Amino acid sequence: MAKSNALKFREKQIREGKFDAAKVRGNWGDILPVTKKNKTKLGSLTHKLKKHKKDHSLYEYDENGSFCFMVSKT
Repeated sequence: MAKSNALKFREKQIREGKFDAAKVRGNWGDILPVTKKNKTKLGSLTHKLKKHKKDHSLYEYDENGSFCFMVSKT
């Protein structure tokens, strides 16, 4: 593969005895920055509930298209 312009510039800086940017960068150690976790059952269920629009079949509709909530106090 070809070298990027940034890599060429860094190598030139090192050759000329100037600042080495690789020494300043942090070390991840044993941490992998990209890991994938499987969804739990609860996570997949909540995803399915929030994915689609709500079903309003529980409500009573009038002829003109408006609806009202049926609330019962016990």
